[in-house]
Amino acid sequence: MIQIEAITDLLKPDEEGYPDHALLDGYRFEDDLTGFGDLLSFKVEDNGTPVVDYDKDGAIDNGIYNEVEKTLIYHFPIGATAPQTITFQTKLSDDNLISGGTVSNTGYLYKDEETKPRKWGSDKVDIPEPSFTKSFDLKDGFDNENYNPAGRQITWYIEVNSPDLKLYNLKIYDSLDDELTWESASWQVWTAATNEGDNPWSTTSPPWWTAQPGDSIYEIGDFQGRGRLVIVALIPNVEEGEISAGKTHFDNEATATWTGPEGTTGSGEGATGEVGVDVGYNAITKTVGTIVGRQIPWTDKVDLKGQGSNDYIEALTVYDLIIRDSETKESDLISKIMNAKDEAGEEDV
Repeated sequence: MIQIEAITDLLKPDEEGYPDHALLDGYRFEDDLTGFGDLLSFKVEDNGTPVVDYDKDGAIDNGIYNEVEKTLIYHFPIGATAPQTITFQTKLSDDNLISGGTVSNTGYLYKDEETKPRKWGSDKVDIPEPSFTKSFDLKDGFDNENYNPAGRQITWYIEVNSPDLKLYNLKIYDSLDDELTWESASWQVWTAATNEGDNPWSTTSPPWWTAQPGDSIYEIGDFQGRGRLVIVALIPNVEEGEISAGKTHFDNEATATWTGPEGTTGSGEGATGEVGVDVGYNAITKTVGTIVGRQIPWTDKVDLKGQGSNDYIEALTVYDLIIRDSETKESDLISKIMNAKDEAGEEDV
């Protein structure tokens, strides 16, 4: 809606006694509708009383709408006075209908044949774009002071939030790391639980999957609101007789595509961005003590957190590469290492 009430002050001279309502004779309203859809309606009101009321099947009195150039021109009739209100509606562009965005418009007021506007008014409408985020729950092997690498899993959540736009033929692509094993997938919808402690996510309706899609594309269908794709992935266990001694990092990213309502062309695209998770822990840690003279006290600590049999532990060997300069003798290094083992205990060296 473009309001031109301010034109009263623009045209009113300083002389006393000038009428409150300025004449709009010779003025025209122009608006460039490029980037919008078709003009649907056009109305001019004089103090709340309609003087022009147009819909798409009619014609605009005193006005011209060029459907090719997307220009709208309205000439105020003789005797018209400010303030008057012009209201018009257009279709949204396909891009806005599919992906949202900001729609802005400026209307201009010209006098006679002037090319520089006397007045203008602007406004905008924000159509929230759909958002896509990724999070995870990690079931690692920690149990107090112990660690068990069996039964570990990552649950990936790909959340879609589109309260204002309906996403047609929504598809989510999510390819798991090659080391992970697909376990299950389901689509959940936010239900805003009414009772404290209730799960707000509902899985009472499809889609859900009993097998991993061969192309890693999960077809959701038409959706508007807040929902999420839940993928459960199993983390590989260590081989029998072995332990988990280090961290493993997994990255995951999901992308989405969708189309607009019937009659629109094009498609929308979205992505969660890459999210990473570390699994496990480093069984060996190294610290350095206070340097005295030219001696650096290094300490290697091995913590298996209950993993491994007694035979495995007894056969465990820790390797530590020490780089020395040309002035340090190898025999001196070996002597210092052996002394440290005697003082600290072999498992802490």
